[in-house]
Amino acid sequence: MGATITTAITTGYLINEGMENPIGFIPFAALGIAGGFLPDLDSDNSTSARYVFNFLATIFPLFFFIEFFQYFSLIKLLVVSLAMVLFIKIVMFSLFKKLTVHRGIIHSVQTGIMFSLFTVFVLQQVSFVSDDIPLNAGIVLFVGFLTHLVLDELYAVNLAGFALKRSFGTALKFINIGEFIPSLFVYSTIIILSILVIIGH
Repeated sequence: MGATITTAITTGYLINEGMENPIGFIPFAALGIAGGFLPDLDSDNSTSARYVFNFLATIFPLFFFIEFFQYFSLIKLLVVSLAMVLFIKIVMFSLFKKLTVHRGIIHSVQTGIMFSLFTVFVLQQVSFVSDDIPLNAGIVLFVGFLTHLVLDELYAVNLAGFALKRSFGTALKFINIGEFIPSLFVYSTIIILSILVIIGH
C-alpha cells in the first residue's frame, strides 16, 4: 500500500512540476519507494540497513575516486577507497546498529528530512544532473519516508475498538526522548546539510 500511495503522490507532484516524459517518472518513483523503506533501517533484522550501507560504501569511494583522480596516484586512490569501504561497512554499520533501536531516531520525521537533504546534496555534486532534479528527488524521497510513518501511525489505531495501540506515537514524531546523542547527530546533520545544499544551489 505504501508503495502505491507514494507512486501516486510522486506522479501527481512531478506532473504539477511540468514533467511530461513517462520514462522520467521511473527513477523518481523508485526513489520514493526506497524512501518508504528507510524508516525500518533500525529494525533488528533489517536487510534495508545492509543495502543502504552497501550503497554508501559504493557511492562515497566512487565519488572520491572521480573527484581526486587527477591529484593522486592510482595506488593511493585505491588504498583510500578501500579504507572508506571498510570504514563504512564495518565501523559505521556497527555504530549504527549499536546506537539505534527499532522505532527510535531513524523512525522519525527529522531523519526523513536528513535523508532528503542528503539526497539533494549528493545529486548536486553530479555534473550531468540538471539543476531541478536534486530538489525534486529530495522531496520525492521524503514523501516516501513520510508515507511510511503516517501508515504506521494509522495501523496503531484500532478502529474497531476505538482504541490506540501501544505503538501509537512512536512513528510520526520530532522529538526522541532518551536518545539525546542520536537526536543531536540528526539535527546537527540537518543543519550542516542545509548549509551545504544552499551553498551548492
